[in-house]
Amino acid sequence: MIKTDSPRGRVGLMVAHCAGMLDTVALPVWVGTLVASYRFEPQQAGLLVALFLAGVVAASVLLAPRFNRLSGRTVATTCFLACALGFGAASMTTDFVMLALVHVLCGAANGAALSVTHGTIALSANPHRLFAIVNMALVQKAAGHGADARDLLQRAVSVEPRNAGAHYNLAVVADEAGDAAAAIEHYRMFLKLGAVAHADLVAPVRARLAALGG
Repeated sequence: MIKTDSPRGRVGLMVAHCAGMLDTVALPVWVGTLVASYRFEPQQAGLLVALFLAGVVAASVLLAPRFNRLSGRTVATTCFLACALGFGAASMTTDFVMLALVHVLCGAANGAALSVTHGTIALSANPHRLFAIVNMALVQKAAGHGADARDLLQRAVSVEPRNAGAHYNLAVVADEAGDAAAAIEHYRMFLKLGAVAHADLVAPVRARLAALGG
């Protein structure tokens, strides 16, 4: 099994990142080719690219709450392949409606592959790891996936046990899940570590601890 922090893992993630972000670099050439070679109006060429980007955004929004349940390698490989095949098919037609459909589907495939790539990068050992984990947990929580959010926040606390924000968010998630013992533990850790930096939260946290009997 290839680990994300191994040389092969890093190379794989860098290649996937570059492949997924290639559209941002190629935008001028992309639009220019649609105008010069496909004879579309600039507005039509711009719309096709916008449809691709809309597909990217839609896929990212849909996949983010499900990241923990996906096989990143399978999703990235399958979706990058689908994207390549889609643009291969696009090179064989000049029909605007068909190209519009291909751009949406390829955008969705590219967005899905890029989402799992960036999610995997975020969980690798790097200076931004804790920030990324906590933000992913908040996305999971906002999407109603409390258990997944809690798993991520527990990972964040294990990575940086003295991070007050991670303890606070883990306490809130545990509290909402009805786990009073865990909520009390992490509310107390938050007060111990973050009372100065997060003074605005101290009074609500103490009030909640009192209500929980802690």
